[in-house]
Amino acid sequence: MKAYGYYQSEREEFLEEFYLKLPSSKATESVIKKLLRHFKVGDGVKIEFTSGRNHSHAGKWVVRINVEQNNFAVICHEVAHTYQARREGFERGDHWHTKKHRRIMKRMLNYCKKKDYWGLTEST
Repeated sequence: MKAYGYYQSEREEFLEEFYLKLPSSKATESVIKKLLRHFKVGDGVKIEFTSGRNHSHAGKWVVRINVEQNNFAVICHEVAHTYQARREGFERGDHWHTKKHRRIMKRMLNYCKKKDYWGLTEST
């Protein structure tokens, strides 16, 4: 599946989560740390924030979130990439956007819902 098609189908599946925006980078950082700890991704993952034309992305050692995209769908999508890189040994060139990635992301969103992190959000 092409990346754009994957993102489009992901947006349709997790439409509600795309509109649940966190009010600050502090709240976003808190949720990311809780996800990393719960899913046993490990220590040493750097959390960064960017703005402008830069997109959110993640790898083995960093989760970088665009401040305009700090919603639960994007956060869980990027943390799922870190999970893949650290727990499953993914490297550059591997297929990242797969059904397995979607399952990991869905588990993370369900965890956020169960822990009521939705209460931290602001309506957009």
